[in-house]
Amino acid sequence: MTSSALQAPAALALTVQRKDLIADGVVALDLGSPVGQPLPSWSAGAHIDLHCGSPTAAVIRQYSLC
Repeated sequence: MTSSALQAPAALALTVQRKDLIADGVVALDLGSPVGQPLPSWSAGAHIDLHCGSPTAAVIRQYSLC
């Protein structure tokens, strides 16, 4: 395994484009680039870490992409 395979992907600053309540306490979010750039490709089953709040007091949540 090369050292490049161990590097974390680059962080992206995204905005919520759409938020839908799909069940009690469950939302679906559409995230997008604030300047309209395309997002990187992904595969079914991929996950993201969503960092919310300030860099010094961020809450991190993990979500699956579908």
